[in-house]
Amino acid sequence: MARASFYVLAATPSEVKKARHHTEMSQSKFAILLGVSIDTVKAWEQGKRTPEALASKVIRLASSEKRFVALFSSPILTGRLTLQN
Repeated sequence: MARASFYVLAATPSEVKKARHHTEMSQSKFAILLGVSIDTVKAWEQGKRTPEALASKVIRLASSEKRFVALFSSPILTGRLTLQN
């Protein structure tokens, strides 16, 4: 069976900025939310580096989904909540 191949275009610097502004977050808070360093977010916004495929997808989701911050900063996803038996 043949496997489908595809690739994701890296988010552009303007897409990164748009996503961060849409979430109303500072660079440091956006970095924490994405699980990267603040230097990485700065480099993405300045066009010095490009986000990998998964980060690019999440950045685009942040630009379009109003509930992004609530969904991705929930205690379960961030590891701040532990489930007890």
